[in-house]
Amino acid sequence: MALLVLILSSCATETSKPIDYGYLSDYDATFNINELTHTKRRPHRQDFIRGVDVSTYDEVMLNGGNYLNEYGESEHLFSILKRAGINLIRLRLWHDPVNYHPWNGGYLDLDTVTRIASIAKDYGMKWLLDFHYSDTWADPSNQTKPNAWKYLSFPQLVEALGNYTNETMRHFNNLELTPDYVQIGNEINNGMLWNDGKVYQNNETNFMPLIQLLNSGIEAVRSTSLKTKIIIHLASSNDHVQFYNFFLAILSAGVDLDIIAGSYYSYWNETIAEVVANFNQLSIQFEKDILLVETAQAYTLKSNPNGTNIYGPTQNIASSYPATIAGQSQLVYDTLSMMTEIAGGRGLGMVYWEPAWIPIQGLNNFTSWANQTFFTYEGQVIPSIFTFNSVK
Repeated sequence: MALLVLILSSCATETSKPIDYGYLSDYDATFNINELTHTKRRPHRQDFIRGVDVSTYDEVMLNGGNYLNEYGESEHLFSILKRAGINLIRLRLWHDPVNYHPWNGGYLDLDTVTRIASIAKDYGMKWLLDFHYSDTWADPSNQTKPNAWKYLSFPQLVEALGNYTNETMRHFNNLELTPDYVQIGNEINNGMLWNDGKVYQNNETNFMPLIQLLNSGIEAVRSTSLKTKIIIHLASSNDHVQFYNFFLAILSAGVDLDIIAGSYYSYWNETIAEVVANFNQLSIQFEKDILLVETAQAYTLKSNPNGTNIYGPTQNIASSYPATIAGQSQLVYDTLSMMTEIAGGRGLGMVYWEPAWIPIQGLNNFTSWANQTFFTYEGQVIPSIFTFNSVK
């Protein structure tokens, strides 16, 4: 008989006070805690990741943010995450964000990442360092070189990337904060450090500059940490042709990675079935661990008083999940469950993207992710976060 777990049992703190979910009525009029019931699953490996990217945490707190538990009481974000079964924190690092406005994603310099990583360590969590190799966002549409590297020749660029990665790793080693995982670039479907490292996947010879850049970063990590696992990350995890061509090109050239990682947003990347098929084939073809390193889902379509949410009615039509608390919970459960079933037992886990990016009034464009977090706009926890406890 299947063992069922009610998410409610994971929500409660040590007190036995009843929980009044009335605070959710303005966000999801259909909410019923009994709908957050999932079959309990046990991961197939001890290092299975139940992760979250909380890169904006420091910026939220510095601008007056506060997190509340299910009783409406202030509780440290990481305490809530720990109760929810989270065991890994992902943090992005920008080279020198002072050259850009610290908007729409936090001021992600080395000091900020160090502060948050220290908190993760205090709570007994592993952490993943995500090098963007940019002063701002890096993704398939944006891979801008840091201003400091803008006029370097290609050999100088390769050297700068290696030195910067080495120095960053040594910084964390000296603080006993060595990252457990490192991403060399973020969503690098089209390469990184444009235009030098840009790739066009219909032309394999074009991969050579990117391969040199990747090797420089990977060698820097390997030379400073024997325990750290190397991740290469692409967007659009539903697109097997793109993933296969990319990883065939770099692995055939000897790029020494440990983990293939992907992003999946159902309102952009079709259904989870395509992701499952892609990950299974990649596991079989390349015999590498697979990580879903970004995903998210809205829990409400309520208007954001401090900005415009990325996820609105149009995205809700495209999404495989409804913008309800139960829909968000189901996305978490489905993606975690999917990763326990990847071929060869190589599914490493899932990382949810920016579940604590609550809207802060007056902070420039700092609110577009508000309805895809695990918190109300006022900062009170949404019970769908405790779905992580269903797969542990």
